[in-house]
Amino acid sequence: MRPVLRGTRTAPIQSREGRTSEGVGVSDVRFADDPGFDFAIRCILNAVPYGAAEVGEVLATAADLDGPSVDAFHDAWTARGRAVRAVAEACERDGHRESAAMAHLRAANYLSAAVWYVLGTSVPERAPTAWREHRDSWEAVVRTWPTPAERLAIPFEGTALDGDLFSPAGAGDAPRPLVVLMQGLDAPISDAMMTGLRDAVLRGYRALAFDGPGQGSAIYEHGLPARPDWEVVVGAVLDHALARPGIDPERVALVGVAHSGHLAARAAAFEPRVRALVLDPGVMRVVDGTLGQFPGEVVERFRAGDREGFDAALARAQEGSAELRFTDLKTREPWGLATPLFDALTGLASMDLAGIAGRVACPALVLDPDDAEGWPGQSKEVAAALGGPVRLERFTAQEGASLDCEILAPQVRNQRIFDWLDQTLGRDS
Repeated sequence: MRPVLRGTRTAPIQSREGRTSEGVGVSDVRFADDPGFDFAIRCILNAVPYGAAEVGEVLATAADLDGPSVDAFHDAWTARGRAVRAVAEACERDGHRESAAMAHLRAANYLSAAVWYVLGTSVPERAPTAWREHRDSWEAVVRTWPTPAERLAIPFEGTALDGDLFSPAGAGDAPRPLVVLMQGLDAPISDAMMTGLRDAVLRGYRALAFDGPGQGSAIYEHGLPARPDWEVVVGAVLDHALARPGIDPERVALVGVAHSGHLAARAAAFEPRVRALVLDPGVMRVVDGTLGQFPGEVVERFRAGDREGFDAALARAQEGSAELRFTDLKTREPWGLATPLFDALTGLASMDLAGIAGRVACPALVLDPDDAEGWPGQSKEVAAALGGPVRLERFTAQEGASLDCEILAPQVRNQRIFDWLDQTLGRDS
């Protein structure tokens, strides 16, 4: 779960019923004047209950930012991540495995915050190096984690998808239910720690997180761009997972976050081995969450299929707008930065559940937070379109669980998800 690209908000947020939530809930607590930086800090703080952030470290870093620039934000979180990584490495050398694991986890989270903005800095070409630095910390988490954890190489179309499988202590090869966690296209695999990985393991599930096409190592190291047919991707993941001992093939759940609120539903529509589906949020049309970040003329030219007019309108809009140039790069990143923006948007537009959602027959839980900004209203639309039994789960500003992905309320979110999964799949005693 990463910050949604956005400009300064000029009107109150609208809740699901159309009333404003201004003055109510967490959306009025500000951690930075810039809305993007504010949401990024919320993403980092979201990890506190799972040991992937420390409140004092986060607030000290935010307070110490040298101005509001993207370079300052990137540099501050890189410095914090490196400092915590040094602690982790010292703990590991001294044999303090659990201390090392938790410090590596915080370092991975802080470095991922820096990576998210690296394309907007004055040196965007350092993105692959910055990403690898973050990934090294995450791989150290897997290496030092106190309960069973292992890295996976999942065969996929002549290469491999990188994944990680975490299991409960003492599980051995006993069959356990499996939760497959899918993050947004622009989110790191380390986000899985707070989107369900630790909760799953504590409840006796095995948890698998992976980078699919367009994500993390798949795009940075294997050159696999984003694609719409994630039933192929999830099929390969399940082929690999279910060939291993210790996984109950009758109890497989798929949890999709952000863009994967679409991709997971698409996969479940064609993949009968998925027995339970969680969407946070439900996403009917992925491109809607991106087009709103571009000026009206650019959107109109795209909708009209006018590539030449689109490129001209985009060039005019980007003059003097570093924010819009950054949005352009972030949109293209999962498709490869050499991909023209028009083509990247066309790829996102192909991610549409119309005519597909009704094929999802397994039970589904669709999360619907107040004040959603990425795909407002689409959770309800998806829930109405799915073909199997559906529960639409509302999260409110009053309980502190508003905004995209119920940011700042991960325990509220995960409690409801896993209570539902326990009931749907049957929890091991």
